[in-house]
Amino acid sequence: MNALTIPYFVLPGNWKEVTGIKCNLGDIAKLSVNGASVFAIYADVGGDDSIGEASVRAIVELGGDPWRNHKIKVGLGYGVTYEIIPDSANLEATRSFDEIQQYGSVLFS
Repeated sequence: MNALTIPYFVLPGNWKEVTGIKCNLGDIAKLSVNGASVFAIYADVGGDDSIGEASVRAIVELGGDPWRNHKIKVGLGYGVTYEIIPDSANLEATRSFDEIQQYGSVLFS
């Protein structure tokens, strides 16, 4: 998964135990902050103690600047919302940025 071109997010390893919601890799979410939003796919499992990791493309689309001296720095601050649609994974419809945005807009309409 290319973090520069594909908007994706990471959920904690204990997501289902904490929320009671089972999500599968590839599920679609709408990430929003400060009036900006982007549709993104669930692409990785993180540690159990935090939420908030997203790809460079997701951060840029949400108005952030992830770069400092040509290296990735800290992402966005507090306040990003994740509206996830469980069981929405569709690998045929989510191969590119444009496809993810189109599929997300259909799911969230």
